Amino acid sequence: MDIEKFIARRKQLGYSQFSLSQGICTQSTLSKFENRKQTPALPILERLCDRLDLTIAELNEDDPTSINFASHKLDQIEENLMVENYNDAIINLQQIDYQKLRSNQGRLQYCYLKGMFLAVSNTNDAEAELYFRRILTELDPKQSTMFTQLSYLGLGIVADHQHDDETATLMFNKVQLYVATSLTEGIADFRTKQIFRLLTLMFYLATYLAEHDRLDQSNKLLDEELDVSSQRHVTYYVTRAKFLQAQNSWKLNHDIVKLKSLLSETLIFAKFNRNQVVPKQVAKLLRKLEKKNKVKQKS
Repeated sequence: MDIEKFIARRKQLGYSQFSLSQGICTQSTLSKFENRKQTPALPILERLCDRLDLTIAELNEDDPTSINFASHKLDQIEENLMVENYNDAIINLQQIDYQKLRSNQGRLQYCYLKGMFLAVSNTNDAEAELYFRRILTELDPKQSTMFTQLSYLGLGIVADHQHDDETATLMFNKVQLYVATSLTEGIADFRTKQIFRLLTLMFYLATYLAEHDRLDQSNKLLDEELDVSSQRHVTYYVTRAKFLQAQNSWKLNHDIVKLKSLLSETLIFAKFNRNQVVPKQVAKLLRKLEKKNKVKQKS
């Protein structure tokens, strides 16, 4: 708990320890909190914070052992992964001690994010698999949360890296069934985080389909992903979905005008979402396109 923030606010508002404690607690109780870090009873602390226009959550924001700090950091990491900001993702992951996470939800999210980082950055497939297996066997044994589906996704990515086609197909088929069922039954009641995770499932499934030359299926899924993004005003995956559509268009030898249009849209969303990876990929594809045009002109 950031007691210095509490003291700074008290002084900023002109309260002495005596005046702040009036009607709430003794000055001795407040002094022990500020000087000896002896936290008073929760109702007392809440009233003291309320008088300073603070919340207890704000005092816990920068405390690595607090639920609020961990939740905020985990959400930051999830955003980092969605925009491919792997450097910040690993820095934020290093600030969280798994053993000190107090909620099962926090442990689920941590294992998913750590496993996903290792898998998509192709850093350590074996360790990534351990995190996904922990979700399935220990943290979500009834396999009732979306983290089970995200674990199937991660295991599919790992298996694909290792050219284990049987396992990869099995895992991605599970993901495909879940996505199809979710879209059919409706996602109106999905909370924002659930939408983020559904889009994650859809994007990496579309990527897998594209890499295995199932381009029509990939494009259909990407169209559905863009529809969901539009309906729920979520743009994190639009950048990557647009670029994957452009890559599919390239493989299918679509009209150059359509391809360039997709790349232009990709760059717009990349700038909006602060994605620094995709613009480099766009530049590389444009160089291929220019080279292809020169060959055509010569022939």
